[in-house]
Amino acid sequence: MDGLALTILSPRNKELGATCNGIGQSLGYFLAYTGFLAFNSSEFCNSYLRAAADAAPTGYISLGGFMVFWAYVFMASTVWVAVAKGDEHTPLVGDMSSILTTAYREMYVVLRLPAIRSLALVLLTCRAALGVFTAVTPLRLVEAGVPKEKLALLSSVLPFVGISAQMYVSARYLSGGQASQPLLIWLSCYLPRLLFGMLGLGLVVSVPGYVAPDGSLPTWLYGVMLLLAIGGVIASETQFVAQMAFYNRVADPAIGGTYMTMLNTLANLGGAWPNTAALFLVGTTTYKVCEPRPCNGAPIEPGGPLGAVRKLLALGPSAKGGECGCDERVVIDGYVVTCVVSMVVGLVWYGAMKARVCALQRKPASEWAAPPHACGPA
Repeated sequence: MDGLALTILSPRNKELGATCNGIGQSLGYFLAYTGFLAFNSSEFCNSYLRAAADAAPTGYISLGGFMVFWAYVFMASTVWVAVAKGDEHTPLVGDMSSILTTAYREMYVVLRLPAIRSLALVLLTCRAALGVFTAVTPLRLVEAGVPKEKLALLSSVLPFVGISAQMYVSARYLSGGQASQPLLIWLSCYLPRLLFGMLGLGLVVSVPGYVAPDGSLPTWLYGVMLLLAIGGVIASETQFVAQMAFYNRVADPAIGGTYMTMLNTLANLGGAWPNTAALFLVGTTTYKVCEPRPCNGAPIEPGGPLGAVRKLLALGPSAKGGECGCDERVVIDGYVVTCVVSMVVGLVWYGAMKARVCALQRKPASEWAAPPHACGPA
């Protein structure tokens, strides 16, 4: 679809292909995840969609019916694209082996371009400081006392916020053809994302102090969560649509599908590894001690050198199966440490990469085009 957008859109509207891509992904994710869970839930359907007399033990749709319906939609859209006229698509020639060889050679040629190498460095490192905020903060909010169902309810409105942000940015800043500067828009949202991440850290630290004895939280705190989530989504979705607009601008239409896939692959790799690294760092930087608790009503008071060693190493009866043991207490919270380190890393990255990103935005189209005849048939 990315390659099709490059051939059917005019040069002035080429970057708007990113809007279709971004809105389509956001809407599709919402329908396939939140939408399915809602209409598959008997509780949701009975509470909000059915009359009390029509209550049923199942939802309106099943997983099988949902998959069959979208399979037909997918096949119909594929057939429509296959027979669509008016684009500049050139049919592939040769057998499957030669086509695959040509595609990978095209990928290699694209990767050798200096502009692509510079962009790859940006894409593979830009989210190094954001992984802990996207992968760990929601988990820590639940651990701090926010009910999962409340968090899911707040998250259900975010896809519409993201779509609205993408439409506004596209109409306001990305519809000017070559006059628009998508990479600079992308860069302008980087520091706000760091800020919202640190505000999320403050929220995680603050939530336990507002948990009532019955486990409830004040309504205003949910409002703060929603505002922070909306701000983060606006920043991230603006970056996404601006990034995709830049891809659409620089991709060589002659090998558009391969070009766009390569850039998206680099971006996906750059977004995947920071999440794993953040989870690892949170675990390795967390330091806990084991504090003895009363055993048979009497305090644990190990004496002598052996007792001191046992106390230091937190040895003794098992806390799970015995009458006494120890309680773990967090001395150093790895999540807080990782957030602070990520903030520093993000600021350093921004200072080091700002000039590179601006230079990439200024590069002419000739520096992004594959050499002539370099991607011919095998």
